[in-house]
Amino acid sequence: MSEDKPAPTDVGTATHLLLQQVDLNVRPDEKMLANLLSQLVAQGAIDSNVATLIDLNKVTQFFDSDLGKLVLENSDTVKRESPFSLLVKAGDVFPGFENDQQQRLLIHGIIDGYVVVDNEVYLFDYKTDKLTPKTGIEDIKNRYRGQINLYALALSEIIHLPIAHKYLYLLESNQSVVIE
Repeated sequence: MSEDKPAPTDVGTATHLLLQQVDLNVRPDEKMLANLLSQLVAQGAIDSNVATLIDLNKVTQFFDSDLGKLVLENSDTVKRESPFSLLVKAGDVFPGFENDQQQRLLIHGIIDGYVVVDNEVYLFDYKTDKLTPKTGIEDIKNRYRGQINLYALALSEIIHLPIAHKYLYLLESNQSVVIE
């Protein structure tokens, strides 16, 4: 009996878990990540079939990017996998809804990470999407802009600081994408 190939979302979830657990006090290399991945598999947190599909080289490349270096240099202020709940007017999220007090949405989410440097907040979200001729950078930005803006709104209410920088980090193409 053959097992189905893991879904891309399973690989993305496992990659996020790896990035959540990695020690930021040293620049992670592939060996460190492989050891951590083995531990997560042994603990049952990541399926072994999924683990084989995680590209550890692409994960290590994050730490060579400007954003990754910022994270490592400020590891003492990095927060990862921060849950939030946010009550918003439906019209602020969905055009066409009238903004009255009765139509509110409770949004729950988990912010991949943020770091505070000199009272400036850098919000980041990892993405494992593959870029194709049909899905260029602008498509990715448009797909996730609303999500990142909700994260920024929630985070600014939680930490009482404006969010100065919002990034998507595309692991597949080793790119930091600024969201405005």
